[in-house]
Amino acid sequence: DLPDDPSQPAVLFLDELTAASPYLQPTVHGLLQERRVGQHLLPGSVMVIAAGNSVEDGAVAYDMGTALSDRLIHLHMQADPQDWLERYAAPKGLASAVTAFLRSRPDLLDTTEDSLRRGHLIACTPRAWERVSEIVTHIADRQARSAMIAGTVGDAVAAEFLVVADEITASVHIDDLLEAVPDARVALFPAGLHGLNAVVFGLVGAANQDTLPRAIDVLEQMRHLSELRPEDGFGKLPLAELAARAIRSGENSAGRSY
Repeated sequence: DLPDDPSQPAVLFLDELTAASPYLQPTVHGLLQERRVGQHLLPGSVMVIAAGNSVEDGAVAYDMGTALSDRLIHLHMQADPQDWLERYAAPKGLASAVTAFLRSRPDLLDTTEDSLRRGHLIACTPRAWERVSEIVTHIADRQARSAMIAGTVGDAVAAEFLVVADEITASVHIDDLLEAVPDARVALFPAGLHGLNAVVFGLVGAANQDTLPRAIDVLEQMRHLSELRPEDGFGKLPLAELAARAIRSGENSAGRSY
């Protein structure tokens, strides 16, 4: 299956390279240096990319020998909260409670380094938050749901997240917002920032060819909540920024565009 057509660009991806023991790592020296696998020579149109955890990540990884290290360009990849929320969480349709919470607490997207320093087994990671979204969506029993979330992101973060999730569950009803006429819709908007963040990501997740015009109407009305419901303190909230955020997230959603 190795590429052999010099006219066709291709990527040869070596995943979990650092999980290979130091005794096995030399087997890829020839591939990286001479671009050769046995008798097969890779054409110049092939890019070889490797990935793996570092020893500091706490994962199964070995130190890379200098002979192998010197054959690579090293790039350290780190999750960016805004990019993850808009280009991954929104298109994937993750639970609005998760996206709203991380919008207000981006520092909790990835706490691996801090958890390792404290000697904690459980850490917040992008993968863990996707699992929290699955738990929120599919586990109806509150006690079981709380225990599973705590076992995914830790007790302290879970307690903080569940407060926000309860607020969102009580105040955010995307289907009702989309179905209501403008005059009736005004009263359906949640008053807090967590709730409005959940509305933004909920609308992106619900947007399709049929609902898109109504979703845009909801966002346009959100922009004017400070005039429509001044008694609820909307004037202190970044309403225009929230609406613009929904536009960006919608543009990044696979197969949809605002």
